[in-house]
Amino acid sequence: MMASSALRWRMFLFLGPSLGFVISATLPAFGVTVDDLALEVRSARQGYTSGETAQFELRVTNPTSEMFRMAFSSSCQAFFVVEDPFIFQSVLYDFRRHVGCLAVETQLVLEPGASVVYPFMWNFADDSGRPVPSPQGYRIRASLGFPEALRTAATFVGLNLACSDQVDNDGDSLTDYPRDPGCFGELDADEFDLFREIVVDLRTDRELYTPGDPVWIDILLTNVSDHEVRINFSCPTVELMIGFTVETPQGEEVFNSASPCFLPAFGALTMPPGHTETFFYAWYQEDLSGAPVPYPSQWVIRSWIDSHETVPEDRTSIRIGLACSDGVDNDLDGMTDYPDDPECETAHDNDETGSLFLRIDARGLGWDAVPGVLGVDIVMGDLQALRSDGGDFTFAMRGCLADDEPGTSVEAPGTPALRQAWFYVGRTVHAGGNGSYDSTSPSQVGFRDYGINYTSYCP
Repeated sequence: MMASSALRWRMFLFLGPSLGFVISATLPAFGVTVDDLALEVRSARQGYTSGETAQFELRVTNPTSEMFRMAFSSSCQAFFVVEDPFIFQSVLYDFRRHVGCLAVETQLVLEPGASVVYPFMWNFADDSGRPVPSPQGYRIRASLGFPEALRTAATFVGLNLACSDQVDNDGDSLTDYPRDPGCFGELDADEFDLFREIVVDLRTDRELYTPGDPVWIDILLTNVSDHEVRINFSCPTVELMIGFTVETPQGEEVFNSASPCFLPAFGALTMPPGHTETFFYAWYQEDLSGAPVPYPSQWVIRSWIDSHETVPEDRTSIRIGLACSDGVDNDLDGMTDYPDDPECETAHDNDETGSLFLRIDARGLGWDAVPGVLGVDIVMGDLQALRSDGGDFTFAMRGCLADDEPGTSVEAPGTPALRQAWFYVGRTVHAGGNGSYDSTSPSQVGFRDYGINYTSYCP
């Protein structure tokens, strides 16, 4: 489409509606192919202001030691489209709709190491001629091959973005990237320094947990400035760009909540002055392999924000220990741990309220009253599934029969089908919270609490 020393023809380009003939390229039959070429899109600059025209080019290079030759059936050899990075497969401007191509055969010939450049311009309007929204960044995707793309390359340009608009937006006497340290690049939407404007607060529902308890985590972002703040991300799903790690007190990472972003594109979180945004997470006391972490133990939970700008972080510490050896009066009865608390059978007991013994008969499930408790939780599950999973309750659970039940009995849900078996497990609910589904029997496999609490039955 554009004149170059590497093109063996003289080109005449005119604007107008696309013509009705077929325009295509013929791939080389042998030797260097189009897949061997190196494509790059370069923009004169990334940030533009209203009234300016974006100028960029597609550079095609033959990096091989052999000659490349390709025939085209028209005067057009390359084109570009403009995409909205916030909307998947959204094309705002397609150059093919605004250019006419001469029905003449042309060739692209590249000697080893040679390049050809296709220059383009875009006036920040869509296919209908309407100005595109601003401030915003846009993806420019340029392609070799007309009308079908044989190879593509992309870059970004932005319109009226704070870090490329030649204005001191934050009043610090520093203007745009790279002079203003609050700018991560020309496509940054604001010049503000997030370390001074954003406060990050990581909170857990408590400090001490027994093995198997889910750790509920809130990460709060608050805009403490007097102006709107925008945090930019490389993924449109903001929740994937904010998370937490679990580390040992020595800084060794044992868990990370990070998830992959399957749609790379711009994303942003815009916060007005004084606004707080909260993100909710849970850690089920497992490491990166999915295995339960050891106990008793102490862990550091740290927030992270995968933003283009540097955002502050926050951290807190939690402890995991058995109820009868954690140094805490878990049931708030004035007595702590084994042997001072008589309801603790051993130091490895995970419930300071004493044992709960269930019995079943034709009338349903029953149990003896446990002194000092407020109620009882009873869950049920599939015994065959429990056995097949080696004692892991996670996928064996089927429901909650009693939630904070103050009495001493509950009706059974029916009888199992032929060759089916159910199991029932209970725990006490006391003034300090929930007890444990665990028993003190040496025959117990793993922690019951770990799998049962994961299912959220009887919260």
